Amino acid sequence: MNNQNNSELTAAGRQFRDMMTSETAIIEIAKMISNLADKLDITTLALREKCKQYDELNQQVVNLAVENSTIKTMNDCLSEELRGYESDGAYDGPNMHKLWYSHADALPATSVMLASIQVMGVEKILSTEPAELLARMPAYRQMTVSEDNVRDVLNAIRITLKLRKGAAV
Repeated sequence: MNNQNNSELTAAGRQFRDMMTSETAIIEIAKMISNLADKLDITTLALREKCKQYDELNQQVVNLAVENSTIKTMNDCLSEELRGYESDGAYDGPNMHKLWYSHADALPATSVMLASIQVMGVEKILSTEPAELLARMPAYRQMTVSEDNVRDVLNAIRITLKLRKGAAV
């Protein structure tokens, strides 16, 4: 619910209170009640929309929590397998990574979250000046890479993103 709707509802209620006297005509009272009801309807709709958004976000949190629990269990299994492999040498080879990859597709909420984080990373790189990116590279890489090289890579990324979106280059 936005603050403006709340303020309008409060203002309409106060106006109704201030104008209400024993001498107020019934038609005026009806108009004020109608105005107050309109403001209440607007506020109720805004509140319903916020509740709907809250429910959607809450469902995303639940989905991520379930998936994170699955990821933790799979990581625990991988850790146990690694400890067994390192301890006695009689281990018959790694197998848990197969389980890990077989469940990777069963993590849609995590995949969506990771994809959005990757997009933010690409957008951040694309908004950075080539000279700044070059300055962040280790010194030994700066000797072999020029600002023009960095600019070319950034342009290639932009073109690739346009092609993926189906836009003409």
